[in-house]
Amino acid sequence: MLGAILILFVIPFIDRSPIRTPRVRPIFNFFFWLFVADFFLLGFLGGHPAEEPYITASRLASVFYFGFFIVILPLTSILEQIVVAAKRVPGDRPEDQITQEKKVTPPGRDALDSLGARRRHYEKFVKTYQEERE
Repeated sequence: MLGAILILFVIPFIDRSPIRTPRVRPIFNFFFWLFVADFFLLGFLGGHPAEEPYITASRLASVFYFGFFIVILPLTSILEQIVVAAKRVPGDRPEDQITQEKKVTPPGRDALDSLGARRRHYEKFVKTYQEERE
């Protein structure tokens, strides 16, 4: 029981995806709803007596509960970075369309590789912004 609660504190270290919203993470979204169903299933099974069909179902649901955090969450963050990067086309986000109209690039969006690249990108953004203000 303590492990089920303590594993929730490890989530920020396990989920390394730069995208936090599940709207654009289809693989995570699917497994998240399976996790929600598993959560209710565990609650339902916990209210039943410790008899054979409920014990086996509880064990399987517990394996999925911990497997979600230990296996599925890290794998989806890795897989979705590959999938999203492959599908990413410049200008497909609403933010890109707005900035293209203003001719300003958003800071840090494309430069997730290193701190130096982020800094150069941010300095370019500030310079472009200051030129537009003048």
